[in-house]
Amino acid sequence: MRIALRIAVAHCLAVLAACGHAQPTSAPVTQGTPPAELRVPELDEYRKPNASLLADRIYIFGRSDQLIAYAYEPADEACGCYTLAVIVQDLATGAEVWTDRYESGELDPAKPDQLRNLEQVWRARGPAWEQHIRKLGIVREPVESLEKIATTGTTVPRLAIHVEDVGDDSPEGYAHLTTYRIDVVSARRTTPIAKARAARELDLLEFRVPGYVAPRGAGLAAVLILERKRGWEGMPHLARLRFVGADLR
Repeated sequence: MRIALRIAVAHCLAVLAACGHAQPTSAPVTQGTPPAELRVPELDEYRKPNASLLADRIYIFGRSDQLIAYAYEPADEACGCYTLAVIVQDLATGAEVWTDRYESGELDPAKPDQLRNLEQVWRARGPAWEQHIRKLGIVREPVESLEKIATTGTTVPRLAIHVEDVGDDSPEGYAHLTTYRIDVVSARRTTPIAKARAARELDLLEFRVPGYVAPRGAGLAAVLILERKRGWEGMPHLARLRFVGADLR
């Protein structure tokens, strides 16, 4: 009995040592079904009708060690359209390895052939998208929640956030960020992973880091950045989402 117990414990330790930490598990997904939405708790209050902020949505398809595949649904600000982009992103470079998109054009009740939501688009184009994504080595692995990481204190790894802003007395007449930078602080070094993008800072009112998608294998984590921006004619505001890669080991 004791020998069997020692063997079982040794096996468990070997499995944990081999992977560094337990990999997330998920139920099998039926091919052809759309990916589940990644929940961003900071945006829950803005999912209600007549909210003061229009928020993007992200649906994670899966990952490889270096790539993440997801469907990206930008908030419709003024078009009256439905848009869905499917993106495979290299977390090491930030580049989009492959992307395809559907745009309905202005939605018209007299045009029943227009696709109006994720489920309809995925039924029409999902099988072809899935085939292409899998050829890039992506393993279907739905992720519906984010891992949290410290942004203050002395814990490592953590994110260090640097912000410069101006007030209501700015030349533009409203408070906004002029620049930001996010660094990963580890026990050995500090590494910049993201910054405000050129020519877009005037619209940037606030940004947050809601969390990250854990790495697969020896790859990078996908850190989610939420940028709150001025909308068309000022209101309502927009919540834009994007991923950057980071080594959080």
